[in-house]
Amino acid sequence: MQGGEVWRVPLPPAPGHAQAGDRPALVVQKDTFTAALPTVLVVPFTGNLAAARFATTLQVDLDGTNRLTTPSIALAFPLRAIDQRDWVQRVSMAIIRRAGDSITSIHPKQAEILSCVQGRVPGRLLTPRELLNFRRNMWVDHGVEVVTEPSMVNRALGPSQAAGFGVDPVTGRVRIYLREYPTRYEVLHEWLHAVHYRRHPEAYLNMGPLDREQFVYSRIRGYYWDTLEDAERVNAMENIVLRFPGETTLNWQTWLGMWK
Repeated sequence: MQGGEVWRVPLPPAPGHAQAGDRPALVVQKDTFTAALPTVLVVPFTGNLAAARFATTLQVDLDGTNRLTTPSIALAFPLRAIDQRDWVQRVSMAIIRRAGDSITSIHPKQAEILSCVQGRVPGRLLTPRELLNFRRNMWVDHGVEVVTEPSMVNRALGPSQAAGFGVDPVTGRVRIYLREYPTRYEVLHEWLHAVHYRRHPEAYLNMGPLDREQFVYSRIRGYYWDTLEDAERVNAMENIVLRFPGETTLNWQTWLGMWK
């Protein structure tokens, strides 16, 4: 390994190795031109939802451009399937990208403020009836249009974005964008953005992206944690660590509880 700073990032325990002394780590070289690595290096699988059995994976951006690579070129593997002696991996000149990280972007044509879920988190898919009810309730109760038409969704979201909540600050139009076969977790995330906006529209528009996401993950942590599946908890925990600096050092028992 040449140049850059070496980071040792803790990972959750491998099955059957739950003692603190067995705590695995990933050794990564930090390129001086990249952003700092997250404290917790566990991200959900970002590929096809058909691979949900391999929900909990590690993904490393190998091309050094600070963007998600496709699963075929990324170093992605199911954490539960690897042997303990393989826990320590040496990845040269790599940067880690949180697949569950949320970003805010301004659409160049629509000037729409978007809060998006980056990557897809495997989980229970909404049934057609559930999606229909969600669409109707969001419009009737909140005045929010739920958009699922692929061409409209593709115009609004980037290729790696799973869902988005958009507000046009000029017209006041509010939309939720969902990919085909949305999951309960994606819908919950965008619904919480809608609730936040409807309660405090001016404050929402004046907030930065991290503040908007902090509202979402504070609600997930406080009210919905027990309803989440493993991959969803991993995604939420990583975002909670990102939004709440006081929790960057995770309690060991917290990790164990996530992998029961």
